[in-house]
Amino acid sequence: MELYPGNEDLSAPPGTVRVARRINAGPEHVWRIIGTAEGMAQWLGAAVFQPRIDGRVLLDTSGATRDDRIVVVGRVLEYEPPGELRFSWRQLYEDFSSWPAYTELRLTVTAQPGGSRIELSHSGLERLGQFSEQAYRVYHHCWVETRYLERLEPGGGKR
Repeated sequence: MELYPGNEDLSAPPGTVRVARRINAGPEHVWRIIGTAEGMAQWLGAAVFQPRIDGRVLLDTSGATRDDRIVVVGRVLEYEPPGELRFSWRQLYEDFSSWPAYTELRLTVTAQPGGSRIELSHSGLERLGQFSEQAYRVYHHCWVETRYLERLEPGGGKR
């Protein structure tokens, strides 16, 4: 497993994928992405993101192959601008099958001199039973080994 440049892997296998990154903008910039419907639509492909406690979350993360065609459903569990967002996460597949339990995604933003630090934690993967190892690998790749957090930079992290 490779680390995407600038990401800090804080994971605790097999149940939690955790990654941190310094962002060259303040918490308000990051919150406009992770804490709003418009920002989440661009960042994670959210079809629905209701920015409030118990708000709905519906992400379309569909890719090209059958295994990649998934939708994520959940509810907002914590919403504290501009520092804390937590929501439940459950994958549904095209054939209406799903993972056996909800997991949780937590995003924490803290101010730092000249920018901010984002920490993303995807926890509860051990609840997925026989799928927990596969889920850990998939989400470790997704959050730690790709540019998802870099996309929170001003300009979307484009170099």
